[in-house]
Amino acid sequence: MNFELSGKPNPGVHFSFFREKISTLKPFSFVRFSDGEIEILRSRPLSISEGLVDWSKGSVKFDYPIHDYKSYVPERDALLRADLIESARYLNSGYFKGVVTGGNNAIEDRDFLVELNGGTTNNLSFADLFINENYLQFLNQIVPLLKRRKNVYFVGNFRASVDALSAGWSKVSVPDNFFPNYASVAEETLDSLINVPKSSIVLSSASSLSNILGHKLHALRPDLTFIDVGTSLNHLIGLGGSSRAYHTQLEPWTLRTLRPKVLYRLFGGHRIKW
Repeated sequence: MNFELSGKPNPGVHFSFFREKISTLKPFSFVRFSDGEIEILRSRPLSISEGLVDWSKGSVKFDYPIHDYKSYVPERDALLRADLIESARYLNSGYFKGVVTGGNNAIEDRDFLVELNGGTTNNLSFADLFINENYLQFLNQIVPLLKRRKNVYFVGNFRASVDALSAGWSKVSVPDNFFPNYASVAEETLDSLINVPKSSIVLSSASSLSNILGHKLHALRPDLTFIDVGTSLNHLIGLGGSSRAYHTQLEPWTLRTLRPKVLYRLFGGHRIKW
């Protein structure tokens, strides 16, 4: 099935498209190319450490949780970048790529990813399709569908507790800041998933490894459904739910939350647009 629709990509239409696939048990793979993947694809050094983010736009003070710490060193991590490029260039009717867009103030990067996609928007969607203005719908409409499915495998940080979300899910753990050991971690993770039962679902929250796993698994096991869920389930699996602006939607209106909640909506951070 060709994902290209008439007019500009529409987040509401795309959300319904994937919800229907999950509901009707039709397999697909969806991976997300966000800021971190852009830095790697463009071979720019990246470091997220305690209280600080160093990237192409400079040094920024920001308190990411420890499970988000990472470092990309172009000279060291050439294999990681090569595999990520393959994922960005891979074309298949059941393989979909979420990319940064105008809603992320990333038109130049969006166009760069379109170029890697062969110059077409076929099978391209939004990196933030399941968060921001679609986030509560994702939690209320898609997560319940996933919880009803058998043979669901969650790939993510070893601290994650998927039992809190669904006792029937299995977990494939990845370590902190695994980029220096990418080759072995990627091989071990793929080995853990390659023989899962037919029509299983793989949910991945493993940084750029998600993009690579999504590609490799789709090529080898097109019967699987693979969804790069990013940080959208963090608050349900014990990894906190306050490190991203869209998480403000989970918080009640109080004097403490008033300012971030208003700013998130007032300045359009919640909008998904091409």
